[in-house]
Amino acid sequence: PKNPFHLGLKYLASSGEKARREYIQHIDELPKDCYVSVTYEQLCHDPEATMNTILNFVGAERPEGVDYREFISPRPLNLATEIQEREEKLKRKFAVSMKYHGYE
Repeated sequence: PKNPFHLGLKYLASSGEKARREYIQHIDELPKDCYVSVTYEQLCHDPEATMNTILNFVGAERPEGVDYREFISPRPLNLATEIQEREEKLKRKFAVSMKYHGYE
């Protein structure tokens, strides 16, 4: 029998990419003040500015004395073996999303 992890991964990859394609097709229809777009890289590179952007967008005040750099930093990429084995296939499956978000 197939490994349940493999079936779950296949389902998540397929349904997730379907949702991302819908997002990419329709995001420009939304007014720019209806959403905020942040990448992991932006958040790690400048946590203070990125968090301020998010907080301003949702209308929340910045908590006093919080230094986001203490909590937010890049982490090493540790992919599960099953992901590593399928990395190239997953990259092909997510190609549209990766290109849209600048991960070519």
